[in-house]
Amino acid sequence: MALKVDLLTKEELVYELMLRNVNTDKTDKVTDLRKRLRSVIKLNVQPNFLNLQNKLKIAEEFEIIKVKVSSIESSVEEILISKSTIDIVRFEQKLNHLQIRIKNLLKFKLDSTKEEELHKYMEKLGLAETKFKTLEVDSKLKEDIVRRLSETNMEEEDLSDVFENKLTFSASKSSDKTPIAGLTYRKEGECGNDEVTNTSIFSKLPNPVEKHLKNFKITNGLNISELLEFIKNLLKLKNETHLLDTEVIELCLGYVTGPLLSKIMECKSDKKDIQELHSELLHYFVPLGLKENLKRELVTRQQKPGEPLSVYITEVRENSNILNCNYSEEELVEIIKLGINQDDRARLVFMKNPKTFEDLDRLCIQAQNVAYADHQRRNVNVKNFNVKPKFVSNIQEVKKCFNCNRVGHIAKNCYRPRNNLRNYEQKNLNQGRGFTTPREASPK
Repeated sequence: MALKVDLLTKEELVYELMLRNVNTDKTDKVTDLRKRLRSVIKLNVQPNFLNLQNKLKIAEEFEIIKVKVSSIESSVEEILISKSTIDIVRFEQKLNHLQIRIKNLLKFKLDSTKEEELHKYMEKLGLAETKFKTLEVDSKLKEDIVRRLSETNMEEEDLSDVFENKLTFSASKSSDKTPIAGLTYRKEGECGNDEVTNTSIFSKLPNPVEKHLKNFKITNGLNISELLEFIKNLLKLKNETHLLDTEVIELCLGYVTGPLLSKIMECKSDKKDIQELHSELLHYFVPLGLKENLKRELVTRQQKPGEPLSVYITEVRENSNILNCNYSEEELVEIIKLGINQDDRARLVFMKNPKTFEDLDRLCIQAQNVAYADHQRRNVNVKNFNVKPKFVSNIQEVKKCFNCNRVGHIAKNCYRPRNNLRNYEQKNLNQGRGFTTPREASPK
């Protein structure tokens, strides 16, 4: 079975490059790895298990094979029931890749127990392969799906080089030109007002489509939130770029799997545009009752406390477009007007009643200006001239004599004799005379 680069995961791409003696890094993207593997295959570089020496850890490789075999066993029955062509093609490629890995690992020196387990894994993969051979899938349909995936991945890989391939405006010397009647050529060194395309400028500009593709996440359409996010990015890619409907659908095929991929392929074969694809996806994946609940939660909702008015209006308009509510401009403006909270209503009391989206934009500007003025008033620093008094104790000091140890007088006014005082009580003599020691107080 031929190797299909577009169906390999990042880990499988790294393994295939290692087989061909190509070094990789953990920071490499899947698109870069696919480019590298395609270029190596074009050069007819054959895989060799000897290139895995000193690069592959046998214990880790054995565990990886064990996990992959168990995942294949668990997914066989689901794929047989669903009979999705894209899932069958992916499964066959994974099966072929895993068989190659087991055969390469058996060529190394292993324990007898591990060799037996690897042979058992090969038998399990053989049984899974025989089950899939019973499915009658058109080979042309398989080739068509692989070709479409390849074209989508190649287009995604080449998006970063869009501006590098622009046509250059090359001017040759006037002496080499053949004169044509009615045309005048500018002389060498002469300036003019003509606009000349500079490819170096275009090569430095970011790709306008790449920023939209970064928002896409791979989904199968069964998760409602992921489906709505996919539709949101799909509509943005169509409205904010100058791509055709067929080009937008081709770009989105690389980010869908399972039933969502099958439905988009069906719409593409019927040559439906983006608007018809949008309504078809909502009708197929979103039940009617759930759609009404989503309208109540996302469109006819109230503005949240603290939510800016501009964010609220933008989200309601965007969600109305995603859910394909088919409201007129006046109806949608009325819904938004009824959902504005009390804080913003107080700021917009002097504004006229909005009837168009332009009126809503004016309301956003007015609400933002008033909110900024309120913020400025709350944060004004006013100098406080009222100085708080310091703490003053109103408790009167109790007089106590150091001589007789009685309350009501001090030592200098004491009438008791002072001749028989102890040494440590000599300081009581100086009570009321200032800070003097007994030596300083004694007569010279």
